[in-house]
Amino acid sequence: MKKKKTLLLLFYIMLSAIANAQDPHFSQYFASPLTLNPAMTGYFKGDYRVAANFRNQWNALGDPFTTSTISYDSKILQNKVVENDIFGVGVMALYDKSLNGGFKNINVSASVAYHKTIDEAGEDNLAAGFQFTYASRAIDIGKLNFASQFNGSGFDTNLPTNENFVTTRRNYLDINTGILYTHKTENNEFYIGGSFYHLTRPNTSFLKNEKFKLPLRFTLHSGGRINIGENGNELFMSGLLMEQAGSFEKKLRYCLWL
Repeated sequence: MKKKKTLLLLFYIMLSAIANAQDPHFSQYFASPLTLNPAMTGYFKGDYRVAANFRNQWNALGDPFTTSTISYDSKILQNKVVENDIFGVGVMALYDKSLNGGFKNINVSASVAYHKTIDEAGEDNLAAGFQFTYASRAIDIGKLNFASQFNGSGFDTNLPTNENFVTTRRNYLDINTGILYTHKTENNEFYIGGSFYHLTRPNTSFLKNEKFKLPLRFTLHSGGRINIGENGNELFMSGLLMEQAGSFEKKLRYCLWL
């Protein structure tokens, strides 16, 4: 049992180095619009939208990765903007925890997007959005083990970490942006968009003599719905291509609504 636990701890150390390069994200990405593209702010049916997501991953390892978000966005100034245009604003909070609480990440964001009609019928729109984020990352050294603390049979927390920590909490500001094209009729709808996250490339390192600039995240996504029958049956589809720090992710989702 001790050997298994030691191997898991070693895996966590390696994993923590890898995880620094990627943002938390969800497999059902379309259910978390404000972590996907700031230009999605205000793009929905109705006057406001509330979205909540929770992810608990890798329970078998003992200390799962836990990520949760909640967001709210709405359409404002509907009586003052040009007909068929949309002015959307939103807020979002994200909480991410891993390594049994040894690493925590909290983001609070405000988003704004303007959807401009580009045809007389109001079926085609082009949107641009921006998101401003205050983030706080923290580590609890007491819950972490380091390579220098491995004594051959296990980890001795009385041994020095040999890491030159300048802080255990890193706060920073960040900016994200995106564009979105939408085509919408009574029976069909299509959208395609792209976004860039971490335009400011903030330094997120906890070490004194090292800097780690948060890598840019680029996302290309699309989706839509198609009416496939007289009974109101609809086919929903969406796709995603995301790149960050040399890592690529591709997803395709579809759903038939009867």
